[in-house]
Amino acid sequence: MALVELMQMATGLFCGTAMIIWMSIATMSRSAKTEAVAQRVMFYSCLAAAVSLFGLHYSGGSIWGSEALARPLAVICIVVAISANMNLKGETIQKGGMRALIAKRQRDAEEE
Repeated sequence: MALVELMQMATGLFCGTAMIIWMSIATMSRSAKTEAVAQRVMFYSCLAAAVSLFGLHYSGGSIWGSEALARPLAVICIVVAISANMNLKGETIQKGGMRALIAKRQRDAEEE
């Protein structure tokens, strides 16, 4: 039972670390170096959370009173880890027309 309790505590620690970094990523992205460090810490904490969640599932533990919840949460942690590793700063994700950006480009074109 001590192993299960340790895995539950580790899961909470790793998930909490990833959540705090996710909430403060906008502040950390003011500098390219701190953004890269935050992305790496979030990547590794999500992977560690996924490993501990899989371990918790296979050792017979439960999270929030459910024995079936650990595996889906582990998969979500892996997806978040992969997305935390992607650097999207400065790239346009939405390919549709954004009126504010189009108007700014028109103003800039008229000024030149």
